[in-house]
Amino acid sequence: MNCLSKLKRYGQVTKRLPREVVLLRGSGCFWGNCIFCDYHLDQDYNAFRNHKLNHKVLEKVTGKYGVLQIMNSGSASELDVATIFELMKLCKDKNIKQLILESHVKYENDIKVFREQFRPTELKFIIGAESFDINYRENVLNKGIGDRKASEFENFDWVNLLFGMTSPNIEKLKRDVELALKYFERVTINIFCENTTTVKRDNELIDKFYDSDLFKSLQTTYYDRVEILDDIDDRCNADLDGVGGKINE
Repeated sequence: MNCLSKLKRYGQVTKRLPREVVLLRGSGCFWGNCIFCDYHLDQDYNAFRNHKLNHKVLEKVTGKYGVLQIMNSGSASELDVATIFELMKLCKDKNIKQLILESHVKYENDIKVFREQFRPTELKFIIGAESFDINYRENVLNKGIGDRKASEFENFDWVNLLFGMTSPNIEKLKRDVELALKYFERVTINIFCENTTTVKRDNELIDKFYDSDLFKSLQTTYYDRVEILDDIDDRCNADLDGVGGKINE
């Protein structure tokens, strides 16, 4: 059992697509090999313990926005059955119109089943592609997605991109964003923050991004479709009272 129990598990986005956000715990990301990620440690193979924790988190959901985003350091398919059924009931009881979930491509065949089971709640699925540069994504980040191009994620609605390591430059990020806006409804750009992995944040590269025309256009022309998240730099202009940060409970 690898449990990061003292994580902030409830938050809200208050401006762009206002929504409640919860961090639940599942059986663990089946892949768990992305070089930059340690959230896969937030897992427990015991379904009873997971549901006990998840139930406490879901009790905080009010339904005030009618939109709920679920994160679980992996894929929705890795949540226990009791949590899934509680989510279905919660959507009905709290009048959740839209539910946002994450999935790896391995579980892509489950997406249709999820959509059917949660009707009439509309489901949106996020894919953590991180980049559409296949060589970088697979041979550096080690994402385990394969050679899919940006146009080949038809079952996914939103995409997460990652930037800010010793990584592709701003021009390559611009290309990723262009592809993301072409093929996905919404885009989240996560600016890398150091964690328990050995990967380092490239502050010089991030400074260039915040000073770039690309950043300015994302904050104006594409404000309603692109969110930029950076846990340690408020230049990102995020309106997320986020989840995942460690707290003392």
